[in-house]
Amino acid sequence: LLQNYFVDYRGGASTRASTKYILQAYKSATAVRLISFQASFNVGYVLEFGDQYIRFIIDGAPVLESTFNISAATKASTCVLTITGNNYVTGDWIFVDGIVGMTQLNGRYFQVINASGAAISLGDLNGVPIDSTGFTTYVSGGTSARVYTIASPYAAADLALIKFAQNVNQLILCHPSYAPQILTLITATNWT
Repeated sequence: LLQNYFVDYRGGASTRASTKYILQAYKSATAVRLISFQASFNVGYVLEFGDQYIRFIIDGAPVLESTFNISAATKASTCVLTITGNNYVTGDWIFVDGIVGMTQLNGRYFQVINASGAAISLGDLNGVPIDSTGFTTYVSGGTSARVYTIASPYAAADLALIKFAQNVNQLILCHPSYAPQILTLITATNWT
C-alpha cells in the first residue's frame, strides 16, 4: 500500500510532489504567485506574492504578528470582539484562539470588517459577517493576532514575469517593468 507515490507500469515507484492547503490567498480574486525561500537548513518559508502585497507562510501556517488579548465577544448577527489596545484596520486578517466559552471562534482566521477602537467586527475571509447568535456564550480569555503582510510594488497581472534569485537572507527580484527589488529577511515578522 503506497500513498503519494507514482507506480511505474514497468515496476518501481517514485514519490509524488504534493502540496497542502494552508489558507485562502489574501486577494484570491486576482493572480497570486508562491515562491519558496529557504532561510536556513531547518527554516523554510513560502512567500505569497499577490496584488501589491507579500505574505509569509512557515511550518504550515501564516506568520502572525504579536497577540492582543480579547476581553469580550458578542452573540449577534455580526460578532464583535473587544480587543483593547489593538491596531487593526478594516480589511486586516486576524487569527483567534484561546477563547473560553465561545469556542466556535478558536483556531480560525477572520477578516476585520469594521474596526472602531476596541470593537472589532468579524467577517469570514470573503467579508461576510460572522453570525454568532447560535454560538455558546463568551466566558473569558482569548487572543488575536494579525496575519503579517507587507506592501509590494508588483501588480497581480505582472507576477508571472518576476525572476528571482536567493542570496542567504535576501531574495533579489527582477521584472522588465519594475526596478530591481531586494526582499530581506530580518526576523519572521520583519521583512524589508
